[in-house]
Amino acid sequence: MTTVIHFGRGENTVLSNFDWARFEFRGETYSCAESAYQSWKTGRYIPGFEHKSGFDAKKAGRGIAPNRDITRELMKEIIQAKFEQVPEFRYALLDTDEIEHPVHDRFWSVAFPEILVEVRDGSKEVPDKVSWKLKVIPKLKGWFSND
Repeated sequence: MTTVIHFGRGENTVLSNFDWARFEFRGETYSCAESAYQSWKTGRYIPGFEHKSGFDAKKAGRGIAPNRDITRELMKEIIQAKFEQVPEFRYALLDTDEIEHPVHDRFWSVAFPEILVEVRDGSKEVPDKVSWKLKVIPKLKGWFSND
């Protein structure tokens, strides 16, 4: 089954680079993968993106030219850090098969799913497609007859 990721349309947002998920990257704490990317896309640290939403980070970074030589590897490094630190992201990614990212940017519509697959497939963790959801979704008292 194909997993479609599109934050703006609310599709599998936990896997989006715009999803709010605090994690550390290169000594700074970021609110989402997009804020980390915008902060480092030139190859040097640019402060001020750490606490921005994905939309605000992208908007603030529009006037800053990325270093195209590092763009893909930078995002892969960011996604790897998020994978290691954010359990909901990790479990959701491990539960995917094929991935699509139907955005207008031709580069990211292809590169982002490839990066996610590379990080997922490079993981030594083997997903248990049932038990991971039990780790993420809290058990609520009264949901089960034996409570």
